[in-house]
Amino acid sequence: TIIDGNESGSGVTFESGENSSAVLSGFTIENGESVENGGGILCVGASPFLRDLVIRENEADQGGGIYIEDSSPVLMSVSIYGNLAREGGGVFTLQGTFSMVGGSVHNNLADTPLFWLSSNGGGMHLSGAQSPSLASVSIRNNSAPIGNGGGIYFSDFSVPQFDLEARCSIYSNSSEVGQ
Repeated sequence: TIIDGNESGSGVTFESGENSSAVLSGFTIENGESVENGGGILCVGASPFLRDLVIRENEADQGGGIYIEDSSPVLMSVSIYGNLAREGGGVFTLQGTFSMVGGSVHNNLADTPLFWLSSNGGGMHLSGAQSPSLASVSIRNNSAPIGNGGGIYFSDFSVPQFDLEARCSIYSNSSEVGQ
């Protein structure tokens, strides 16, 4: 089943304090387009459970695939690909956290035609994120051609926790500075 954002805002929005009993599962979220945040999914002040999703071909200024702010969502077996944003082509997190188990973040792009602005985090941009947890996630083939962090860009003391047993694969990402 496809949720088509029809290029008219975020495809799905969580912003009313939803908790983990709010479950979104088994959908493809595509064609969301926001001039601000969260082309595919906008998650502000909420902690939903996102499972077995495909988030593809969405666009926003921050978080082309998913934008997370002051939130703690759980992402399980979520594939985030083919999204575009100025920052965080696949995922942008601001002062929140998230847990991602399984799935992938691939073929996303952080870019802008405005050469005086940086475009960081082709796959993920973590800004002030509180120890996001990543296990068995593949982060590959993402790009930030005029910025930093093709795969993952960390800022404002964001330090993700990588599971030591269910290891992540981070490869073939590109940017001006940092793979």
